[in-house]
Amino acid sequence: MRVKLMGFRTRQEYIIQSLLYQKVLAKGNPLMLVQFRKYLQNIEAELKRIDNINEVGEEFFTPIRTMAEILEAFQSMEEIDEDFENEE
Repeated sequence: MRVKLMGFRTRQEYIIQSLLYQKVLAKGNPLMLVQFRKYLQNIEAELKRIDNINEVGEEFFTPIRTMAEILEAFQSMEEIDEDFENEE
């Protein structure tokens, strides 16, 4: 799940990136946006279904955390790019 959310096509790409750099960078692409939409729809459906927060297991929050991390990283990169452009 995390592999697709981060925009990698295969687990091997994800593992190589992780081993080489000890930090996995998300690759923004159309596939990533499709996966975000798919998981957000699943999350929305699950939230509508539950009556009590105790019904939700820890695995429910994994894709939410992953998406939040990715979006925060993209925001940080945009801020760095803006700072760089302002310096020129």
